[in-house]
Amino acid sequence: MRKNLFITGVTAASLVAAGAVYFTLVAPGLGDDDAEITAGELCPQLGPAGPAAKALNKVLPAAGSYTVDEETAERRVRKADGFAGACRIRGDDKKLLFVANTELLATEPVDGWFSSVRGRDYPDGETRAFAPGDTGRASARAAAVLVPCAPAGQSPEGARSLSVTVRLPEGGRPKDTAAARDAVRELALAVARQSHRDAGCDTPAEL
Repeated sequence: MRKNLFITGVTAASLVAAGAVYFTLVAPGLGDDDAEITAGELCPQLGPAGPAAKALNKVLPAAGSYTVDEETAERRVRKADGFAGACRIRGDDKKLLFVANTELLATEPVDGWFSSVRGRDYPDGETRAFAPGDTGRASARAAAVLVPCAPAGQSPEGARSLSVTVRLPEGGRPKDTAAARDAVRELALAVARQSHRDAGCDTPAEL
């Protein structure tokens, strides 16, 4: 198999001064028709590429190729319009297989924040707390964590936090196993650490 790379700039209305980069990843997998995510062209938002690729290969459904695209916004921790980022992975049928989102928002209690991000990938009865101070919530196919970013006084909205979510929303979702949960939590924490650095946060991440 061969690996193709192409880059396209786009404008994303949901992000401030956003840019997008698209990569098509094709690497030899375990079978003739399977691909594996490689460390070479993953979104920077996922943190260190080697561990991210290893975790993704544990939870992504098999595909002949994967397409990765990213969107990033300007570092505006101290401005009301905020910081945001996204990383998406699609299979060769173009279905969305993985998405990681980061958004800067006004700090609120963890329970109140999680009620706003809860969806079909965080079903009642399957979600468990994780991360320091139980600031994260995870199921077998999704994890979300709230990360301190900026203290009160740096923006009109007061103290700011980063809301980080990772999901596997389409087909081939992993079973609710310890290994699946560990991999999804690992990805969420990696995104949280990297976003905390990229956003120029002043409050310790406490991760």
